[in-house]
Amino acid sequence: GLPELERVFDTPTIDLPPVQQRALAILRELACRPALLMVDEPTSGLSDFDAHLLLELLREAARRHAVLVVLHNQKQAQRVADRVVLLAGGRVQEEVSAESFFTAPQSEAGRQFIASGSCAVPSPDAAPETLAEDVAPPPPLPLMAQMAMQAAPESLGPRGFTWVVPGKLAGTPMPGVVFDIDYDLAALKAVGVTCLITLTEGDLAQEPLARHGLKNLHLPIRDREPPTVPQITMLLIRMEALLKKGEVLAVHCLAGIGRTGTILAAWLVSNGLTAQEALRRVRRIEPKFVQTTEQEEFLQQFEDALLRKLSA
Repeated sequence: GLPELERVFDTPTIDLPPVQQRALAILRELACRPALLMVDEPTSGLSDFDAHLLLELLREAARRHAVLVVLHNQKQAQRVADRVVLLAGGRVQEEVSAESFFTAPQSEAGRQFIASGSCAVPSPDAAPETLAEDVAPPPPLPLMAQMAMQAAPESLGPRGFTWVVPGKLAGTPMPGVVFDIDYDLAALKAVGVTCLITLTEGDLAQEPLARHGLKNLHLPIRDREPPTVPQITMLLIRMEALLKKGEVLAVHCLAGIGRTGTILAAWLVSNGLTAQEALRRVRRIEPKFVQTTEQEEFLQQFEDALLRKLSA
């Protein structure tokens, strides 16, 4: 369905239309023979024709691999699914064959979804007094789920904090830029962060870090600019060494979006994603990540440098 891909293998991914970018991302993952290929909303924002091409690619992939696709579009789901899992209100409401689901759903949530495209299912933590009279309160959660929800506030971190890899790598604004620095550092410590990657031109004060048992690694980068390829290469080597030691990293600049997003996306590129896919992923977490054209172009330059090194 996408024979034109053969003619664009030498074209930077960032210059390709979205359908080709996503097709290449899928093919790259398939080349690694995954036990399970997971694809989240692959047709989002595509025209009907481009969505059809991408779904046909996934149908073909499913002949040889286990494929899990998240979709909200019922027609598209009908076209590609062998089985359907309906997730609503924080629970699996139904898991049946696609034919059974779309012709005779067994759950009330399934019937609502087929009829309207959505489900009126309360969230697991909904207070009974806030629900409409005709909506039943959700059943009690399993004990482990209750414990996880009770721990949720501690996982939030300071304002602007976002996990890219939960429990491993995050982005955050500069501690102290909005609230008191001790408040922000305590919040970072509470979520498990042990080391900050500082990208502002001036370094963080060391005394507050020490008070909270934290440390940092400083690479000064000018505001709204990217690092150089040698700079990012050395920084990522040091970050990987810290991660291997069990450190939990939070990258920050001033606002925690431009330089921070660029470094986080570069880390994803170094771990096998294309520049365009890395950019898409970090922006799904925080739409403002990577602010300037220069920062976007740098990610492609970094990908190209890695490919040249691998082919040398």
